[in-house]
Amino acid sequence: MFRRLFDQVALVRGVILGFCWLALPLNTWAAPSVADALKLRPVQSNVEYDTPTEAQVGDCTIMAEKVNGATAWVVRGQNGSIVRQFADSDSDHVVDTWSYYRDGLEIYRDVDANFNGKADQYRWFHTAGMRWGIDRNEDGKIDSWQLISAEEVAEEVVEAVRTNDAARFERLLLSHAELKKLGVSSKLGKQLAGRLQAAPKSFRKLAASKKIGSDAE
Repeated sequence: MFRRLFDQVALVRGVILGFCWLALPLNTWAAPSVADALKLRPVQSNVEYDTPTEAQVGDCTIMAEKVNGATAWVVRGQNGSIVRQFADSDSDHVVDTWSYYRDGLEIYRDVDANFNGKADQYRWFHTAGMRWGIDRNEDGKIDSWQLISAEEVAEEVVEAVRTNDAARFERLLLSHAELKKLGVSSKLGKQLAGRLQAAPKSFRKLAASKKIGSDAE
């Protein structure tokens, strides 16, 4: 199930930002605990990231650091590699970027691009892919893809069929505005428009057949 980011924001503000750590010298207030920082979870559920065990938490550290000009709480493991990073990109004293790492590399990020306290973008990196999802109504569900590779499109289609999720499939299709931007001929444009219009019906038929992800496999 998708988790709404206001749960995360409440925790971040209460645990991390409640100390006004960006408004005062870094040595004025105690840092939040590693355990509290590790309670945060990505908005999207299909993310594989490093999570220290209970025994390993004691070997982790958390410190305020400057990252690309922004101030962030950075959680590091025993070997010094980054485990989590929570940054305030616009210096308004509120975390707006939540980053999760695997093997020292950032693999996923929740972004509050309009700085209203809720994530509206979800991004995958490195070994997790290159997807960039847009969540216009900030309900935790991706409405469209800003960026996605052909391989990831194929994975999304398979998962959409397996779970009979029409919305997941339809957000992979070109919009009419995107079709116009292709600049194709009128004849080809009509052909593509027809295929796009028929695609949802074809998907429903395929999903109903349960050819993918069925017990018969």
